[in-house]
Amino acid sequence: AITDDRPGVTRDRLYAEVWWDGRRLTLVDTGGYLPGTHDTLTDAVALQAEAAVMEADLVLLVCDATVPPTDLDRRLAEFVLRSGKPCLLAANKLDTAERESATAELHGLGLGPPQPVSAATGRRSGDLLAAIVARLGAGQTADEAAGEGPVRVVLAGRPNVGKSTLM
Repeated sequence: AITDDRPGVTRDRLYAEVWWDGRRLTLVDTGGYLPGTHDTLTDAVALQAEAAVMEADLVLLVCDATVPPTDLDRRLAEFVLRSGKPCLLAANKLDTAERESATAELHGLGLGPPQPVSAATGRRSGDLLAAIVARLGAGQTADEAAGEGPVRVVLAGRPNVGKSTLM
């Protein structure tokens, strides 16, 4: 994945295959979600993120836990919930245990308890992967059982919340 402090660097979906706890996962990094900007490229990136969510087996909504949830975070959470896809909430940018109290406001998004993580340092990334596997359940998906491929986990969120770094 390409990472940069500037928003809008990731435009196309990026894929990476990983194994965790006996499960094969394909992580799908999406561009930052900014719908309805009337900018052709930005709107196309948002459409790609929406398409990725619809194709996902599980959606990981990544939020920046160092700031309160934004209206865009709320809109994304509503979209994910309406999709009917299994989902988890990643509270990113929590580099120390002391910062984990910042996740309290994210509970209001309605996606369940936030999974604290620091993409920059890798802190608690194993816990996040374990939560993903647990959310998927013990059995294989129909695609896995049919030999058609791994579980697709989509990383979605607004720009600069750390999706690509987490990838």
